[in-house]
Amino acid sequence: MTKKEKAKPAFQTEPAELRSVILDRGHIEPWELLRICAWKSAKGLAWLTLNTEDEIRNYTREAITALKASGGTADVLNGSLSED
Repeated sequence: MTKKEKAKPAFQTEPAELRSVILDRGHIEPWELLRICAWKSAKGLAWLTLNTEDEIRNYTREAITALKASGGTADVLNGSLSED
């Protein structure tokens, strides 16, 4: 394996396994939010720690509820929204 083919650290791989769990539950757990943000960009992780666990659950619950109510579909990890 060359340097360009170097395997990514686990935190840099898409956490696709979280997608259905998050949508079924209706909110994002704090550790899941940190995992998603670490995958997208580690630069924002420090700011996330300013939120309480309850704030993270409540804000993400509101967002997912609104998404489901709109009848739209989402790729919650890649930020793609579509209104069907």
